[in-house]
Amino acid sequence: MINEIIKISLIYFLSFTNKAINKIIYTKISEIILKSNPESDLAPDYVKQYVRYGSSPRGAQAIVLSSKINALINGRYNVSYDDVKEMSKSALRHRLILNFEAVTDGISEEEIINKITERQP
Repeated sequence: MINEIIKISLIYFLSFTNKAINKIIYTKISEIILKSNPESDLAPDYVKQYVRYGSSPRGAQAIVLSSKINALINGRYNVSYDDVKEMSKSALRHRLILNFEAVTDGISEEEIINKITERQP
């Protein structure tokens, strides 16, 4: 599996450009990162309540790259929001630092990420 991922990564880097991601998807990724930071104006109340430190721009880079690879693995050349949502879990799980209240209330990083990445009407 690792060899296939490396091969696909090389194919991607040699063949594709940033056109694989629509500007709307880039905007959504930026919103996810901003929503993960409790000091941000975009942060929802549950983030302000439970997150001590949110993700940095490196989290966005991880989401972008892993979403591109995920799309390619699934036979697509363009990234969808579903790719972003799926890859956000692994890209952000270790980048969110929850506070003591989250620990005592049994809130996990994955729960926060799921709420942050829910599609808004």
